[in-house]
Amino acid sequence: MDETPIKAGRKAKGKMKEAWFWPLYGDHDEISFTFSPSRAKAHIDKVLGEHFEGVLLTDGNASYARYVEKKPGITHAECWAHTRRHFEKARESDPAADEALLHIAGIYAMETWIREKGREGPDKRQARTDYSEPRVKAFWQWCDHQINRGDMEPGHPLRKAVEYALKRQRSLDVFLSDPDVPIDTNHLERGLRCIPMGKKTGCSAGAMSAPSMSVSCRAC
Repeated sequence: MDETPIKAGRKAKGKMKEAWFWPLYGDHDEISFTFSPSRAKAHIDKVLGEHFEGVLLTDGNASYARYVEKKPGITHAECWAHTRRHFEKARESDPAADEALLHIAGIYAMETWIREKGREGPDKRQARTDYSEPRVKAFWQWCDHQINRGDMEPGHPLRKAVEYALKRQRSLDVFLSDPDVPIDTNHLERGLRCIPMGKKTGCSAGAMSAPSMSVSCRAC
């Protein structure tokens, strides 16, 4: 699940209100674009409800974590691509951020290799255990070392990136034990390309002028 802002409804002369699409990526590569006038957690509660069970893969928006807290039937997985972006932002302030990016690149390299080898199901899980897990553990060890540096004061960009990752360690590790869980939400973000209003796209969702219901389309 993800969320992305759109302009919907008139706010004032020459200005439009900000609203939100909350797309859901399903088991059959379909995307349902649910709509809400706000980014409040209430929309997650409404759409997923009380009976959803399984794995919920999201970005780092805290609203998802709060939803999952009281749902024992849900495993919360989070996106490595979003984690990587925080280290990219820290590069200018601390060259050590490049080390984090190399660690994460190694994790992604294993995902590419597993995909190219056509591993699925138990074979994919075993490959992640054998090849991806050691790289993930090395990354967490690196994070632990960085957070204990004497010069990592509160507010330091690299410290923020490390804290972001460590806070989500359990969720970021979910993909290692479940072969059906992607390493990131990039497949859903690719499906969001049809969101901008008024642009010509191959997806009918992009042509909505007054979104008031969910719209499903095949993933781009």
